[in-house]
Amino acid sequence: MNVADLFTKAHGARRVFTLREIADMPADIRACIASVKVRTENLTTGDRKQDETVEIRLWNKISALELCAKHFGWIAENVAHTGEVAFRWRRKDEK
Repeated sequence: MNVADLFTKAHGARRVFTLREIADMPADIRACIASVKVRTENLTTGDRKQDETVEIRLWNKISALELCAKHFGWIAENVAHTGEVAFRWRRKDEK
C-alpha cells in the first residue's frame, strides 16, 4: 500500500493535502483503513475560520500478519513449564 494513494495532490512545500473521496480510492487502499475521524475546529486564533481536520487510522499490518500466521499454524507459541509437582493420593475415608 502506498499512503500517497489516499490523496489526490500535495500543495507545494506546505503541509496541505487534498484527500480523495473514499469511494474514489482503490479497493486495496480502502481495505487498509480502520477508521476515519473528522473534526471541525479553529486552528488559527483570531481568523474566525473553521478548519477541518481528518484523521485516518490504518490497520496494523504486523498484528494482522501475526494473527494470520497463528491461525494457519505457521507459528506456534510454545510454553514450557519446568519443575516438579508431587501428588499424593488419598482415599475419601482417609484424613
